Amino acid sequence: MVNVYYLQWFGPFPSVDELKKWRQEENEECYLYLLQGKKKWHQKYTYYCGQTFKQNVEDRLSNSNHHIRELQERSDSLRIWVGSFGNIKNPTKDDVNLCEKMLTSEMMQIEVDDAYTANKTNLKSPNDDVIIVNEWFDLEMSHRERTSKISPANRVPDVISYWSKTKEVFVAKHLKKLGPMK
Repeated sequence: MVNVYYLQWFGPFPSVDELKKWRQEENEECYLYLLQGKKKWHQKYTYYCGQTFKQNVEDRLSNSNHHIRELQERSDSLRIWVGSFGNIKNPTKDDVNLCEKMLTSEMMQIEVDDAYTANKTNLKSPNDDVIIVNEWFDLEMSHRERTSKISPANRVPDVISYWSKTKEVFVAKHLKKLGPMK
């Protein structure tokens, strides 16, 4: 069986308040999030991938013990991306877990100035084949063409595929735009 997920990422948001305002306007259901920022007294970026299922994303990020607290001390470097499922109306907890697992596994492979990935909890391989297609949008819901070199939108591959039989991961870093079909 092949699980295919089309993830639509929106951002970056500079704060949880801006994210909350956007979500109220757009009414977008978000199950995943990517954080980028610098901890106090640190020069290098930290990245964090997480999920929310029972809470909305802004409530999850407002939890008193969440990792975002470490990054909010340097609010000038904080960037928040939120992800929704473009091809599944009501994803299950298993769908959300699997996508988070694939993203965190891939993020552990990314090195941006020896960047630190905060959550390294997903170590068990999935039982099924998985394909994730990531697409990035700005806050006006337009397709995002350009991002900074250190942004998760530039660092997370556009396509991540995992083949359970061989336990191999394949990625396509950036899909090339060819233009309209004739």
